[in-house]
Amino acid sequence: MIKINNIEALRDFSTTVAYRAQDLGLEPGEWDFVTYNGGLQLYEDYEEMATDAMDDTKSPIKLLGKEYKASDIAREVDPAGWQAFVELGIASAIAINLIRKII
Repeated sequence: MIKINNIEALRDFSTTVAYRAQDLGLEPGEWDFVTYNGGLQLYEDYEEMATDAMDDTKSPIKLLGKEYKASDIAREVDPAGWQAFVELGIASAIAINLIRKII
């Protein structure tokens, strides 16, 4: 995992809502989240976690003789619901002080 160089910038992690990219020594838009220990993450990392979580519990699904991944069906049938599922994972990680948004 890629980490920020200046871990001291995270000293008030539990009371900070978001961090400015420049304050972390990053380019704006380069990363989406920072972890409590300085790890950097993208939105796509949480999409991948949501995919793994859904596919581990509900895959494969047999439909008309073909097998499909539950996550693929969810994305196709209800894109807004899929996005809400991903964002729920992000909100949970923020609520338990694992990550903060980078703005």
